Amino acid sequence: MRAKVLDARFRTILVERASRLKQLGLWRGAGIGFAVAGTARFYTSIVVAVAASFYAVRVIPTEPAQFAVVALAALAVLRVNRRALRIAQTFPELIRIPGARYLLGD
Repeated sequence: MRAKVLDARFRTILVERASRLKQLGLWRGAGIGFAVAGTARFYTSIVVAVAASFYAVRVIPTEPAQFAVVALAALAVLRVNRRALRIAQTFPELIRIPGARYLLGD
């Protein structure tokens, strides 16, 4: 059993190192940094939604209310970033759902 755990850790370290090397290669070879310009708003909205969800789950006692807050946080991320995600162009069938055009459309 111990050998499997060590093997899994070793593989995780290898994947993490390969990811770092790939990122370094993108930066040095193509000039592409880790965070592409203009993505700060996107990542910030995700961090805020996750933090709000964790807080809500800890504070709100009932599961249906917790679910509602987490669902609203996820919808807020989609709403705030709808132009960057281009959901309407990528998934045009979603826009046919009543109310979805307001939430996800451009």
